[in-house]
Amino acid sequence: MPLLDIDFTTVPNEIQPIPEGLHVFEVASVPDIKPAKSGKGDNFVVSLKLKDCPGFEGRIIIHSIFLNDIGKTTAKRVALAAGLNPGKDGFRTEELVGRTLKAEVVKDFYIPEGKTEKEETRRIKEYVVPGEASKG
Repeated sequence: MPLLDIDFTTVPNEIQPIPEGLHVFEVASVPDIKPAKSGKGDNFVVSLKLKDCPGFEGRIIIHSIFLNDIGKTTAKRVALAAGLNPGKDGFRTEELVGRTLKAEVVKDFYIPEGKTEKEETRRIKEYVVPGEASKG
């Protein structure tokens, strides 16, 4: 049988959530376009790797954006925040890989499938587009 050779006395019992606030991320992989669970549209799924938070570097936030009117605006803001200029013909999702961007992380709650109690999570609230006036 294999041995998981780790000193577990130094490993925390719970995963600490990413601190709320403005953070720098790197797009970790090619964003995907997947059918929504409802079957009525698509989700634009972006994996963002945290770059600027000591003790949390490398942590991933998955942002699944439903491509309705609001979601299309959010997808455009992802591209703009990463330095792309999407136009009439859209943009190639692979162009995002490795690019850095800033995004605001906030605390949120959800009810996991098959459960009844809310659990805390972190999510992306807003992407920061360079040169745009601050909303805060």
